[in-house]
Amino acid sequence: MKKLLLVIAALTLSISTAGATVLWDQSATRPDLAGFWNSDSPGMWGGGQIYGASDFTLASDATITSITTYYTNTGAWVPGDYTAIFDIYPKTGSTPITGTDDPLVAATVNVTIADIGGQVFSVTCTGLNEMLTAGDYWVLLSPAAPQGVFGTPEFQIFFDGGVLGDPSCQIEFGGMFPPAWAPNFDALDGSILIEGDLVVATESASFGGVKSLYR
Repeated sequence: MKKLLLVIAALTLSISTAGATVLWDQSATRPDLAGFWNSDSPGMWGGGQIYGASDFTLASDATITSITTYYTNTGAWVPGDYTAIFDIYPKTGSTPITGTDDPLVAATVNVTIADIGGQVFSVTCTGLNEMLTAGDYWVLLSPAAPQGVFGTPEFQIFFDGGVLGDPSCQIEFGGMFPPAWAPNFDALDGSILIEGDLVVATESASFGGVKSLYR
């Protein structure tokens, strides 16, 4: 039994991370389209709290360290530091799960907004340490726009490359109907870039070395 535990320990120690890499790339933008509202922007009379989620796939286990989304430059923001609602949900269908994948209980993270030209703003969250196994997920990164009387909407730009998986989804709180996740009205994907570290198994001992543990 002790030798078996040593084998397990050796295999466990053999897991290492490779250098930071692009895990999911939908960063090509279509600023000619308005995009979809994805911003925590309440105002004096309710404004709007409409959150967006995009699906992505990890081909292998990984640690997500950075996520960037891309927005139209409507004049409400200036480059700088803001906050955003952030969460990642396991993907089980064509939309996140209403009543379970709830943005209102998601974490708040810091994001940096930069003007990258062409009337496009990037919204980037760094310093993440989200360890995920290979599979399909929904990611929510919804920034808080500057507050106004009616709220100030911001629009996440659509991805210039068609739909990968399922269209990005939205959910609205404080509207006329009960909140429910549904595809955005244009049924397109939002632009997003996910970076991190792949988990790579390395050989820490020769096969003969492992066999010797059983002798």
